[in-house]
Amino acid sequence: MKKTIKLTKKTAEELVRKVLGVSGKLEKQTQAPEICIFKMQMGEMEVSVENDWYKRNGLFLMQITFPYSGSVTWLYFDPVTLEADLHANATAQKELREEK
Repeated sequence: MKKTIKLTKKTAEELVRKVLGVSGKLEKQTQAPEICIFKMQMGEMEVSVENDWYKRNGLFLMQITFPYSGSVTWLYFDPVTLEADLHANATAQKELREEK
């Protein structure tokens, strides 16, 4: 089994700032050493940044959720450059549409 990639709070905050243009208070949500999830609430929007603990695809995942409407967006990013992985993002959006 592949090892997960490391995600620090500093990197998660940098990714949120880059993508959403805001600085927020991210809080770590997990205790397991291989799982790293940081979350924050912005009004009705929930934002989480995770390492690749689930898919082990070598990418960071940002999940943006609007709980009251049920809207979810998954965005994958390269852990070194923090650039969007367009192929992984297209695949994720297709998976989300198929789940509905």
